Amino acid sequence: MELWIGDAAEILSTIARLCKSYTRYRQCDDAAIAEGSSESVGRILVDHWNTQPRLAYLARRNRDFRCFVLGHIDETLNLEDVNKIRANAESRCPTGLRDLCRDIRE
Repeated sequence: MELWIGDAAEILSTIARLCKSYTRYRQCDDAAIAEGSSESVGRILVDHWNTQPRLAYLARRNRDFRCFVLGHIDETLNLEDVNKIRANAESRCPTGLRDLCRDIRE
């Protein structure tokens, strides 16, 4: 069983796990849970940028998940991480994912 609260950033370290938990627990995305979601999104975008094609695939299949991911690039993230995410979106955008990278940058 995957946990959402507490160690969420550690447990939800892949985009597939994040999507699965989002699908199962999306109604619980507030307070500490929302912060854990943001940390998970941040860690994935900073530490696993190479998974962008998988994120794009899942985001195309589920528009609400796309909004969830983009919405969790927020003020709770470390500024250094936000800068890395922005730099990745600007200079390391995979072929064909320009729209997703643009939305991540914004």
